[in-house]
Amino acid sequence: MNHTSVVGYDNLSGKILAVATFNTGSFRDVDRNVYEREGFDTIVVEEHIEFSRKDIYVKDGAIAERPTFTTTISPGSITADGVSMVTISGFPADSTLTISGPINETWTETEITTELTANLPGSYKVRIENWPYQDAEVTFNAA
Repeated sequence: MNHTSVVGYDNLSGKILAVATFNTGSFRDVDRNVYEREGFDTIVVEEHIEFSRKDIYVKDGAIAERPTFTTTISPGSITADGVSMVTISGFPADSTLTISGPINETWTETEITTELTANLPGSYKVRIENWPYQDAEVTFNAA
């Protein structure tokens, strides 16, 4: 079955805020106007768009894949002595990093690489966010 989707999005970031999908032929401009009254910019696309998709956004008035970046971590394991370091690199400057594990912390990294130490043993997950890029995660262990 063919579908038409009305996509409500933030014009500055391209972040998709709402999606309504209709069987082709049942879509009406009134459906688009609902989002516009909410302050969303809208586009209409002739496909079924899942709101749960986190890998797309609106760029130049069309659905586009969110770019990715290749993040590396080295080494994957360190000694929990507050001295041994892991280096995480390959992400854009001004990314938000969130570490979770034995400690939890969030900060904005102005460089494209960061070095971390650990005083507590355990598994650490580092989430890296920088819109419109897709989020990335790396993990390391401290023993």
